[in-house]
Amino acid sequence: MWGWTCGLRRLAGTCLLAGTVLLTQGCTIAMMPLSPLAPRTFTLPGLLDRCLAGSKHTPTVALLDPGKPPHKRLRFIPRSGIESQIRLLTPPAFGTAEYTLETEWHDAGARGNTCHRFTLRGGLDPEDDEADPIVGVIALTQLGAMGVWTDGLDPTSRRIEHELSDRLALTVPLLPREPVGVGARWRYRDEGSRRGVKLAIDVHYELLARQSNQINLRVERHVYQEAGVQRTADGTRQEVEAAHITRIVALDFDLRERPFPSARAFDEQGREVERIIPAFR
Repeated sequence: MWGWTCGLRRLAGTCLLAGTVLLTQGCTIAMMPLSPLAPRTFTLPGLLDRCLAGSKHTPTVALLDPGKPPHKRLRFIPRSGIESQIRLLTPPAFGTAEYTLETEWHDAGARGNTCHRFTLRGGLDPEDDEADPIVGVIALTQLGAMGVWTDGLDPTSRRIEHELSDRLALTVPLLPREPVGVGARWRYRDEGSRRGVKLAIDVHYELLARQSNQINLRVERHVYQEAGVQRTADGTRQEVEAAHITRIVALDFDLRERPFPSARAFDEQGREVERIIPAFR
C-alpha cells in the first residue's frame, strides 16, 4: 500500500496514501484501505517488481512559507546498500519494542523511488521465537510518499501490514516540491471514507533545522471522523462516534543516510504515546 494517510487514491492498480490514521479499523504499515486493494501476487518478487515500477502520482502539499534563505530542495535519496533495524515502542516504559523490523536496500525504482526489503520477526506471535517471520517491501518516493506490502495471504499478516503501514507512514513526511529554508511551513489535506465512515486529515509541517541532509521537523496531524455506520471485516456493521485525534510528532532524519526518521509522537495534552527508533548500519 502506498502510504502517507488514509487518504487513498486508486492509481494504476496501486493504493496511494497520503497521511495515516489510527481511528476505526481500516487503514493497510496500523492502515486499512479507504478503497479496496487491487489484486496482487502476494509473492516477494512480485512485490519488488511493483515497487520498482513506481507510481506516476504522489500526494502534493501546499507551501505556506518558504522559510529563511538559503532555500534548498528536500528529497529522500537513500544511499544504496543501506540497512536498518526499526523498533516501534509504546508506553508506559518505552523499554520493550512492540515490533522490530530489519530492512535491507533492494534497488532504485523507475521513478526515483527506492525499494527496501524487510523482515519482521515475531510479528505473528511475539512469544514464539520459532514463528515464521513476515517479509515484505517498503517503498519510499523522493517526496516522502511511502508504501508497505507484506508477502502474506492470511488475515493476521494483513493486519500486521495495516498496522505497520499506518505507524511507519506517520514518521515519513511529505515534502514540498519547492526549495525551502529553516522556518518553512507546508500543509497536506485530504478526505475520503473508510469502510463507509467519512474521514478528513489535515497535516502541518514546520522545518525546525537543517544541516546538509540532516533534518528536524515538527508535524501536527489532525484526523476528523464523522459519526456513522462502519462495515467491519466480517461483514457486520457497527456505529462509530464522531472523533478528532491530534498527534504532534518530532522527526529527526537524514535524507540520504537515515531515510526512516526517528519519531516521538505526543497527544494534544503533551503525553508521549509512541517512539519509533531506527538504527542504521
